[in-house]
Amino acid sequence: MTPKEKTRRRILKTAGKMLLANGYNGFSYRDIAEEVGIRKASIHYHFPSKAELGAAIVRNYHEWLIRWAEEMDTKHDTCFARLDAFFKLYRDFFGVGEKICMNGVLSANLNGLPEEMKEEFRKLLRFEHAWMKRVIKEGQESGEFKSDQSPGKLALLIGAAMQGAIQIARANDRMDLLDVSIDQMKIVLTG
Repeated sequence: MTPKEKTRRRILKTAGKMLLANGYNGFSYRDIAEEVGIRKASIHYHFPSKAELGAAIVRNYHEWLIRWAEEMDTKHDTCFARLDAFFKLYRDFFGVGEKICMNGVLSANLNGLPEEMKEEFRKLLRFEHAWMKRVIKEGQESGEFKSDQSPGKLALLIGAAMQGAIQIARANDRMDLLDVSIDQMKIVLTG
């Protein structure tokens, strides 16, 4: 990896952490430059606008999520285990301090996001929904999941419930509220 590629990665990683902690309008190129130890001009070299940086952050997370989903598909033999791994993602996020999950922070800031960032977020949501829908459908076909609701509707329910549950749990500083929601979704799926 070249020094320029390393710098670009450090910028993306730092900006991503700032986005999750403070939202899109809660950080600046100056904040990133101070944290990374570079000049603002170096950030502009890699990302001429904050909109381009924001879109790159979401795209980077989306690419990570694709790799994660592929790993879960090969690592876990059951659909239940794959969805349980998805729930664990949210549980793990709760323990990361003041950060909000990517979907939560982008949804909360949606009206203030640039169009290219919104489009990357929509792609991310479509991928997440399609993965869950496929896993649920396979689980219904194998008999793991007893619910006769459509996989698409169940995937939407799970995605929305997880986003809401993590926000409520975070606001109350109570992981158990997230766990209750996860348990209820498992009951919906398994009957």
